[in-house]
Amino acid sequence: MLRRDLDTQVVEFERKKREIYRKQEAMEAFKAAQKSAVENARVAELLRKKQMDEAQVIAEKVKLVQIYKATHIQKIVRGILARREYKVIRIKYTIASTYIEALARGFLARRRVFKLFHRRKAAIQIQCLARGVLARNATRLERHAQKQRKAAVVIQKTYRGRLGRQRMSNFRALHNAKLRLIYLTEHLCTDELVEMGRLLCAYAKHPESKYTVKPSHVVLGLIRILKSTWGSCLSPKDKRKHDQPIHEVRWMEGGQFLRRAAALLRALHTLATSAGRMLLPLSSETLALIQAYRNDSHFTLPHFATQGALAKTSSTLFQWIQALATISDVQHVFLSPTPVLELNLEDYADEDRAESIAVWHFSLLFDCYAKHLLVQTIMATFPGLFLRINTPNAMHIQTIQQTFDAGYRRLSRRLLATPELFADKLQAVNMTCLPVDNIMVLKEYVRALTCQSSSICLIHVFTH
Repeated sequence: MLRRDLDTQVVEFERKKREIYRKQEAMEAFKAAQKSAVENARVAELLRKKQMDEAQVIAEKVKLVQIYKATHIQKIVRGILARREYKVIRIKYTIASTYIEALARGFLARRRVFKLFHRRKAAIQIQCLARGVLARNATRLERHAQKQRKAAVVIQKTYRGRLGRQRMSNFRALHNAKLRLIYLTEHLCTDELVEMGRLLCAYAKHPESKYTVKPSHVVLGLIRILKSTWGSCLSPKDKRKHDQPIHEVRWMEGGQFLRRAAALLRALHTLATSAGRMLLPLSSETLALIQAYRNDSHFTLPHFATQGALAKTSSTLFQWIQALATISDVQHVFLSPTPVLELNLEDYADEDRAESIAVWHFSLLFDCYAKHLLVQTIMATFPGLFLRINTPNAMHIQTIQQTFDAGYRRLSRRLLATPELFADKLQAVNMTCLPVDNIMVLKEYVRALTCQSSSICLIHVFTH
């Protein structure tokens, strides 16, 4: 029973609690509605007051405009009336004085003319004849000058119109070619260029294989134009570093050039965005290549479309070169000779080398860079090891032998003096790109002059 009473009290307590919550919610809803009504009334009052103020300002402005218009009309009417009155007065007082003066002056003039008539009659006749001749000559010359001026104006108008039309046509061609360059550059991707380079390298290795693509000769011309354009825009330092005769660019070199897709796309994007703003310094060789391939009947878009796997990329590059040729034809009309575009490869040298190693697992198209760096390091470590002899004249074999003997004799003395130092320095030098004949020379010297097995093993590793 106590349990039932307790449950009854709990139920009653819960009911009262819910009733209290309901009343509180109703009270809060009432307060919120009351507050909203007060705010709405206040906002309405503010709006009404603002509208009344605006209406009052508009009424004052209308009144001021009406006053101004009335004043302006009065000013105009008073001016008209005053001018009419002045005109009447002027007519009244001017006619009489003018008439009297005219009579007096007419009389005096007629008398003076009558006196001078006979004296001036002969002079007038002579002057009339002379002035007639001079006037006719002057009129004839003036008419001739007018005809010349009109003809000159017509010629200048025609010539300037033709120049303006030509300039506008060149400007449209430059603008459209720039937009075309940017559009085509954005539609080129690294995968397509790398695949095209791979196919060309495969064709260069196995030209007779039935599994390789057989590209047309104009595809090689396309790559030569691209490489020549890229080389023309390089900085002088990069030109000396990447200098290569364009006739030496064959299928293998062209494929390797395309496989550097990131660097190539970066250069093409720079050329496309700089066209029309800076002069593209295309060399005479590049312009000659473009002109020569323009005259080729196969250097057309339909012919590139028949190249199979190379059709899409080669067609895009062909259109890119066409737009570049248009820019090279008209850029001198609008752009000053300076400044010119320069591609600086040193800023991206690490990125290009890292890309080559990451994609192909070895450095690509850094011509003699590793060898040059290695030989330079070894030359600084062992002076006289490598001797380069450049001379246009013939040299006797005895002179060459003496020179090389002197260099190797100096090296042998250093090896005999400090063999351990030589081994340590040899370990610090990366010799993976050293020519085989030079490595064999080092191997023989080390084998003959040192007995340390570690140095021999090190040279053996580098040799292989």
